[in-house]
Amino acid sequence: MPIKSVYFSKMNEAEYNAFCERTLKNYADDLIRVGYSEADNALSQAREQFNRALPEGFSTSDARFYSILNNEEEIVGALFILKAQEFVAAIADFIVYEKYRGKGYALQALKAIEEELKQDGYKAIILNVFEDNIAAKTLYEKFGFIDEPKAYSAATKQLLMVKRF
Repeated sequence: MPIKSVYFSKMNEAEYNAFCERTLKNYADDLIRVGYSEADNALSQAREQFNRALPEGFSTSDARFYSILNNEEEIVGALFILKAQEFVAAIADFIVYEKYRGKGYALQALKAIEEELKQDGYKAIILNVFEDNIAAKTLYEKFGFIDEPKAYSAATKQLLMVKRF
């Protein structure tokens, strides 16, 4: 059955807290995997970066936290957007849950968030992706993101990708 669309639902604070715990654990695991952190301090490093990005937590201005739902109203993923600078939004975290992958939800979510951001006056979206995350990098390239090689982080092995519109 073809996917007609996905839509977003703003997270409440309880959903945000659960999302944060999952995101922090995943990010800490990534930092260990790429050799940036040791296992004993990766979670605290991830939390420190997260707190810097969200100084007021759930109430941080210019932060958007969404659950991604399909036509059957199942939560298929999550999306966290920050205002990076004037007219530029940053996808800080984006996930389609494993059982929903390969069904077009990620591309539909990217299309939907781009439309929302355009309506809000944004001109570009940026994101970081670990260089070994080939599936994500391929998805972003398919959607029109380009790699900004001058912004590569050798320490964390992350690429900065940009989509202008």
